[in-house]
Amino acid sequence: METAAAILTKLIIELRPDVQDRIRGIEAQHPEAMAAEIAVIFRQVLTALKRAKTMDYIPTAEQVTRALDHVFYEIQQLTLMDGKTSTDLSLNNAILESLLLHVRNLLDFFEHSGMPNDDVLSAHCRFPGSVITIDKQSRERLNKDLAHLTYSRTQRSPADRKWRRDQAVLPLLTRCRSFAEWVIENRTRYGERSKEDWQTLLASLAKIPKLAST
Repeated sequence: METAAAILTKLIIELRPDVQDRIRGIEAQHPEAMAAEIAVIFRQVLTALKRAKTMDYIPTAEQVTRALDHVFYEIQQLTLMDGKTSTDLSLNNAILESLLLHVRNLLDFFEHSGMPNDDVLSAHCRFPGSVITIDKQSRERLNKDLAHLTYSRTQRSPADRKWRRDQAVLPLLTRCRSFAEWVIENRTRYGERSKEDWQTLLASLAKIPKLAST
């Protein structure tokens, strides 16, 4: 009957044939340490396999071009919702939640340089991903208060429940403007949108109070 170490050795070699010589060397020189060394190699192989499984998603050029239409929509809706209010409390909440949902989506788009899933990222467009300066509380609330039903909501005072536009929205709008400028200057394909559409969007961004002066 085969030992556990022998079975594990066969499994490792099947998964990673390139470690076979290493295993044979251990078996020849340090047979007494075989079981422990095999366990170490097995953990290393599993770690490598996990990393391979979570490699960054790489879209095709055509996918990136099509995705630009959806990025355009996110930025356009964020621009349109910014500053909108209503005397109807329910409608006002809906406007705010719509605004913040686009904030959350675009933060993911601009801040990550690679993801294992098929999220669309600015890095795919050759616009480098980097962290946007948004205060810690606003960033936490985008997850805790907007995207999930949490007990953290119950701990906030009425003053804490207010969203600060200068902290949660304006830094992102500034990045959106930079991205729109980059698209206009560097892209030759825009999906269903045109260069003129992006120029119109950029003009709308430039008219936003405070953003126009930055």
